[in-house]
Amino acid sequence: MKKIGVMLLATMILVSATACSNNDTQNQSNSITLYKKGVEMTMQMDLLAESKDFTDLFTVSDEISKNAIDIGDQDYSKPKAVYEIVGLEDSALQSLLRESGIKVDSEIQDIIKGRFGIAVASQINAQNGAEFLATTSILTVEDSFLYNELDEQKTYLYLYDGKYNSMVTFIPFEDNIVATSANIVMEESFTGFATADDVTSFFEETMGFKGLTVSPVKE
Repeated sequence: MKKIGVMLLATMILVSATACSNNDTQNQSNSITLYKKGVEMTMQMDLLAESKDFTDLFTVSDEISKNAIDIGDQDYSKPKAVYEIVGLEDSALQSLLRESGIKVDSEIQDIIKGRFGIAVASQINAQNGAEFLATTSILTVEDSFLYNELDEQKTYLYLYDGKYNSMVTFIPFEDNIVATSANIVMEESFTGFATADDVTSFFEETMGFKGLTVSPVKE
């Protein structure tokens, strides 16, 4: 399960590129923590998954509908553990460049690398088949809010007792605006994670993403 291929990951990057520009900024300032914001967005995905009317807007596939119902049946209000991952976007970009053999100017890398952290969730979900990837894609939620304590991109991995988890990426912009993108993720090995080292090992050894900083986050 090391790579899904250059074309699929690149497609996910292009799809996620609009995450930072299509949503109104909420005037929340620091009244909400990143931890709570991620739970809020995960609950929004749960709400979408529970709505048959919503899924019917996007698909006529019985398999996708069944996946959404199964995702919606899980409780996402209380994650059993949350881990902060720093450096994922740069590591994912460098991994793609190594795999493709394409050389990209450093200035271009600085412009585009923020998108790559968002795309990692789709890379993980693709291992579960096209139908599951399509399901999680329609459930993805995006938002932006005011928060003045974020100076670098971070991804929060929310682990739950069920088989579904979530990844929420926070991207800082000027004027204390933070853009967020959340995805449901399913990866069997996540159920056995007990420490930050377990998370690090998965992303470094299984996904091939090196140089990450992973730490637990408390509510």
